[in-house]
Amino acid sequence: MTGNRDNADDKADENGPPLDPLGFLPGSTEIACIDCGCLLRLAMIENVKVAACDQCGGILLPREVMGTIVNQARAAWDRADIEPTPMNASDLGKHASCPACGQKMETFAYAGPGNIAIDACNECDMTWLNGGEFARIVRAPGNR
Repeated sequence: MTGNRDNADDKADENGPPLDPLGFLPGSTEIACIDCGCLLRLAMIENVKVAACDQCGGILLPREVMGTIVNQARAAWDRADIEPTPMNASDLGKHASCPACGQKMETFAYAGPGNIAIDACNECDMTWLNGGEFARIVRAPGNR
């Protein structure tokens, strides 16, 4: 994908309309995106600072705030639930390096809604969501 995406987390796809949870802040970090190599930018989701890619929509966030952000965004979702497509089993075989510390990340099926695989670093406690995954979690049916 080319061009700057000022609201990168999601794009309209087979899972529904776009969701714009990111408010990008000026400048970039020194952390490269796992998926496209661009420098991540600081952004805000639900009043929490994260690092995100303005090209592919990937999001790097501390593991301890993911639940809070997800719960707040799901509670605020006021549109119809959108049944996510099944998770691609090949996503579980991915072996990514943590963009924050460089250690190997663990990839596993997210236990919450959205049918996604997430990457977590046990060394620095960061979590990586690929572009569109946050929106899949927010829009999925289930308790809000």
